[in-house]
Amino acid sequence: MIENEIVNDRVTVTPDARGPAQVTGEPLNIVDTHTHVISPDTVRYPVDPIGGQSEWSRARPVDADGLVRALDEAGIAKAVVVQASTVYGHDNRYLAAALAAHPDRFVGVYSIDAMAADAVATIHRWQGAGLSGFRLFTTGSTMPGQADWLGHEDSSRPGPTLRRTTSRCACR
Repeated sequence: MIENEIVNDRVTVTPDARGPAQVTGEPLNIVDTHTHVISPDTVRYPVDPIGGQSEWSRARPVDADGLVRALDEAGIAKAVVVQASTVYGHDNRYLAAALAAHPDRFVGVYSIDAMAADAVATIHRWQGAGLSGFRLFTTGSTMPGQADWLGHEDSSRPGPTLRRTTSRCACR
């Protein structure tokens, strides 16, 4: 027999051999810090990956509403939704739509090409759409060659993308 595990005096987790554990009681203030959403609508949100489409996005795509259901089932309050660059590249429109549909549940991290001439304008665009941060590819197979800007001889004189980023950083 499977016993209930009491997490604290307000929450009970009941294991279930047939699927996800059931969480009852007050919601925990838990944030999943790295999730992705994939739209089933490939006409409105066409697949245009950086570095090839990821296997996980083909095998286990989850749209925004599906992510909310999964969060609810797990007793998770919020999620940081990271742009699925290996599905949409730097086209952050589905991410922005997901956040607009669930502003109380999602915080968004968008993708930009830091080397692009319009990188600063892109930052303004997505920040203005309610997204909170952006991801930079510095190594790995998603965007080979992008690491060069970090170790470049001119890195003591950061380009406009890094100047914009550091000028807004509260940790300076």
